[in-house]
Amino acid sequence: MKRAMTLLVPVLCWACGDEPAVPDAGPTFDAHVALGTMSVSWTLVGETGAPVTCAEVGAVGVVLKETPRNGAPALIDLFSCSSGAGTTLRHRSEPIYDVEIELTSAGGDPLAMVEVEGITLVDGGDVALPAANFVVARTGGFKLRLDMDAPGANCAPVAEMGAGVTQVRLALADAAGSCLTVTWVIGEGGPAMSGVYGCPAEARECIENVQDLSVTGLIAGRYTLDVVGFQDVLACYQPAAPFQFEVPGGNLVTDIGTLAVTYLAVEGCVTP
Repeated sequence: MKRAMTLLVPVLCWACGDEPAVPDAGPTFDAHVALGTMSVSWTLVGETGAPVTCAEVGAVGVVLKETPRNGAPALIDLFSCSSGAGTTLRHRSEPIYDVEIELTSAGGDPLAMVEVEGITLVDGGDVALPAANFVVARTGGFKLRLDMDAPGANCAPVAEMGAGVTQVRLALADAAGSCLTVTWVIGEGGPAMSGVYGCPAEARECIENVQDLSVTGLIAGRYTLDVVGFQDVLACYQPAAPFQFEVPGGNLVTDIGTLAVTYLAVEGCVTP
C-alpha cells in the first residue's frame, strides 16, 4: 500500500494587506573557508652528531601528524625521507595545531620524532615549521621464530607428529655475504639457549617453534639468515633460499615473524 504524502506549500495572502507578502530570504552565509599550509625540512644525524643518510638508518618516510586543539581529528601528511623537505596539503587555518614530525622505517615504525606546539596557519599562506633535526642510532635488530615443516613441535619425535629435529644451524650474513659472529638471545620453551654463534656456522641445540630468537646491535641494512634443521647428522630441513630482510636503525627491533623451514625429503630423513 502506498502512503499518502502531505506537501506543505507556502501561500501568499493577497487579501491580507495592500501589498503581497514576500517570503523571507533567510540568513546568509560566508562561503569562504580559511585554508593554509605548513612546510618543513629535516636533517638526520647519528648519535655522535655526524650526518647520516636515510638509507644508512633504514628511514623511508617522514610523517606529519597535525592535531587541532579544538578537538577535531588529527590530520596526516606523508613525505619521502630522501626529499629532505615538504609542504602539507591545505588545512583549515582557524584551529591551533600541535605537530608531531616522525621519521619512519619501511614498516612504518618510528625511528625518531620531533614535536612542535602551537602552530597557527595563515589563510592563503604557508607557515614554515622549525627544521626537524632527527638524531637516529645507526644500529637496530630483529626477532623471529622458526617453524619446521611438521604438524607438531620442532624438537618432538616424528612418532609424536614432530619434526624430529635434534640440532639447528644458524648462519647470519650481511649484505656483502660475509658471515657474522653474533649473540643470539633465545627465549624459553626449548632446548636451545642464548649464546654466541660464530663463523663458520655450527649446528647447536634444537630450537623449538615457541622460542623467540633475537639479535641486536646490527648496523642498519639488509641481512640474510640461513637455517638448517638436522635429524642427527642429516640436514633434513632448510628453506629453498636463505631468508632476507631489512634491519632499520634507531635501535628498533623489527619483528620478522615466524619463518617456515621446509622439509628436504633427503634419503634417511623422516617426516610425520
